[in-house]
Amino acid sequence: SNTIFPEWLAYHYEVLPLRRLIVAIDPLTVLDSSAVIEGFRTLLPDLNITVWYEDHYFRPKPSELHLFLNANASTNTNADT
Repeated sequence: SNTIFPEWLAYHYEVLPLRRLIVAIDPLTVLDSSAVIEGFRTLLPDLNITVWYEDHYFRPKPSELHLFLNANASTNTNADT
């Protein structure tokens, strides 16, 4: 959720202290977290952030592939506007 992600990240950076974060992007998401992630990369250069997209960790079943292709097509269209 992009709504609480900045607060969660700032809190854990200070309290733990968090210095390594891997963000796995939901393949069906319509929200774009890149602005938040890039903002923290600039603000906190000692925080090592890696972003995983679905091809890093997720392989849909061949029978379900059309669901993810359609979702990604609509997501990419929304991101361009």
